[in-house]
Amino acid sequence: MKKTISCFLACLLIIALALPAFAAGVTVSAQDAAISTEQTSLISVDISGNTGIMGFKIVVKYDVKKVDIVSVTKGDRASKGNFISNFGTNDGAFNVVWNNTSQIKEDGSLFVIGVKAKENFDASKIELSYSQGDTFNEKYEDVKLNCEDITVTCKKGEEPSPQPEPEPATKADTKEKAKVEQPSAAQIKDAINVALNDSGYQKIADVEKTDTDFVKKVNDNMKKMTGNEDTYAHINEIQRAYNAATESEFLEIVNNSSAEPQAIKEAIEKAMVDCSITSLDDIDEKTLPKFLKEVEKNLQALDKEIPSLTDSLDDATALKIIKKLYGSLELTESKTDVEKEVAQKQQNQKTVWIVVIVVIALAIAATAAVLIWKKKKKKQKTEKAE
Repeated sequence: MKKTISCFLACLLIIALALPAFAAGVTVSAQDAAISTEQTSLISVDISGNTGIMGFKIVVKYDVKKVDIVSVTKGDRASKGNFISNFGTNDGAFNVVWNNTSQIKEDGSLFVIGVKAKENFDASKIELSYSQGDTFNEKYEDVKLNCEDITVTCKKGEEPSPQPEPEPATKADTKEKAKVEQPSAAQIKDAINVALNDSGYQKIADVEKTDTDFVKKVNDNMKKMTGNEDTYAHINEIQRAYNAATESEFLEIVNNSSAEPQAIKEAIEKAMVDCSITSLDDIDEKTLPKFLKEVEKNLQALDKEIPSLTDSLDDATALKIIKKLYGSLELTESKTDVEKEVAQKQQNQKTVWIVVIVVIALAIAATAAVLIWKKKKKKQKTEKAE
């Protein structure tokens, strides 16, 4: 009896010791860091206890009054595959999305953030969370992550001293602060869209390369919105900034929409089938406009908040953004077999043409037969009359 009780207690002890390790699971965390207002500190967000992961979406949130995140780069464990972030589009929060064709099982860095402290900073937290629907292993099973917040404090010697009540900011102070801040994607688009409308252009690609007046209008608008002066030197810079802002905004809206990744992928593939396309790299100029309209129609059927790209961008630029979106869904399962359905569609079209040709041939033969019969009857009637 004593032996049985001893074995039972031993088992309980083993289970008790194992529970904390089991509860820890797969952890995403970073070392707490002391940061400076002068230099950028690089903080590596790492995965530990990794049981195998092939895709993740991690959400980073921070207090913009205390912390300034200036960069996001891929870590060594995310060096292969698709790495996308909407960093810079929204102050205070951004997503980091990664997927690959095979899973990783090693612990290590997922991504690295560059962080600086704001003035009079004492301490803060950078919050980490994740999207379960976008975090999975090679069997497309959910991988649960324990995301731990990152504590950041000011570097020794930079502790804030008691500050007097701040005086009301003057216009000059506000403008000086605005010069330092980077404009958001929305501000860039708004400044350029107003200039497009004022100058009578439909799209950014329509702007003439020598239109210096347009550059001045954009810079004036940027100055009113952000305080920045002479942001752009020429049209090419404005076009690149507008295309990048549109891409960033579009991908963020799609990724945060109510549409599931599988549905988004199938919407693009349905347009491919409808246009008889098996690869996004093989679209000719004649087919491209129809394909883009089909994609937009299918995406907006999933979520009407997803904007049109062709309303503001040229077709070639719009296609690049659709390719980037489709590439990020490479590992997402889809019910559409594009090559098979396109081949079947082409076969059906051939069959229809064959039927049409046969029907036309039969109609011609029938018409000829009727004409011959009528001619023969007429001849017989003439001979009979004679």
